[in-house]
Amino acid sequence: MQQLKWFYGTSKNKDGFFWDIEDTNGINQKKQEYLDVKRNDPLTCANIYQAAPISDFTQIFVQDYFVYYAPPSGLEMGVSNPEVQKFIEKGAHVIQAWDTAFSNTATSDYNVCITGLLVPCSSYHRDENPNIYGPCDHHFDIYILDAWRQRASYAEVVQQIRIQNIKWQPNIIVVEKQAYGAPALEALANSGLPLIPVQPIQGKRSRAVEGVGAGSVQGWFRNHRVNFPAQAAWLEALETELLAFTGEKGGKDDQADALIHLCQFAIREGTTAGIFPSEWDTIEKVDKMMLGGQDYLLNAMQSHDATLESFIKAGLIDGADGMCCATCQFYWKENSLCGKHRYKTSSIASCDDWADEEWNTAFGR
Repeated sequence: MQQLKWFYGTSKNKDGFFWDIEDTNGINQKKQEYLDVKRNDPLTCANIYQAAPISDFTQIFVQDYFVYYAPPSGLEMGVSNPEVQKFIEKGAHVIQAWDTAFSNTATSDYNVCITGLLVPCSSYHRDENPNIYGPCDHHFDIYILDAWRQRASYAEVVQQIRIQNIKWQPNIIVVEKQAYGAPALEALANSGLPLIPVQPIQGKRSRAVEGVGAGSVQGWFRNHRVNFPAQAAWLEALETELLAFTGEKGGKDDQADALIHLCQFAIREGTTAGIFPSEWDTIEKVDKMMLGGQDYLLNAMQSHDATLESFIKAGLIDGADGMCCATCQFYWKENSLCGKHRYKTSSIASCDDWADEEWNTAFGR
């Protein structure tokens, strides 16, 4: 009987054994897969790859995960400060996440709003070698801008949602649909604020350690993709709460809950959003790069048995704004954002929703 022999190797860092099988580029795919999961989803890595399940109530965030950025002068003033506004312009979205209380007493939970800036990135932050890990995935780095925390009545919470919106002018406001959050969403339904309700179905710990597509919140911190300002009046209280957070019921975790909501949204957005290269940083540049001029648009329309005149007559374009975004109610022209799908877009973009409704209506298909 022939004996089969499998070769394996171990990393110099003693981080595990891997089948010694490399692709044509000399990359060990199994090792790359393991290291990728280890970075983005540490709990799954421990449970599945290392057969070492972690206790239900071990520490989730550690001091080594915290990294800091140099904030602009006057960060506490919000976008009314020109320095802060200039800093924010390098990002793709400003997001606020709310965690609210059930009551307003001396012992009740706090109402919390965490504001963050999402900045497109495709770089590692912990000296990872791309030859081992492969190219870094496109994602959003998160820069925490502000943290508001206060015991307040329902009316005061509704008022603060408006105040924090004015202070930071967020593209998206995530509100947990529990406690004061549920009636606040109803009260502000016609306010024009970019509100998105979230209804948690997982436990607090699961929301932090389990992946939401591209990775987990814990993994995002571990990868140094969440950045705190080097100085802020609210920073010490937030870090203290994160270091003590286990997801166990009864803990003081209001700020952690809000921050986890924000990070989860950022992780999902990074996998679905069209993150443009830096040379596509204005609407005009995007249109030019995508269209290649008016001839390209005309050729595209003719492929659908249409003409430029028929598009203009149908009201789908006006010669300047391009295609569906010229009339789509969800297109936010001031910041080139699709309000329905929550991603940056250009003025000539389209989506399946538009194609199903507008296109078929205009051309009887």
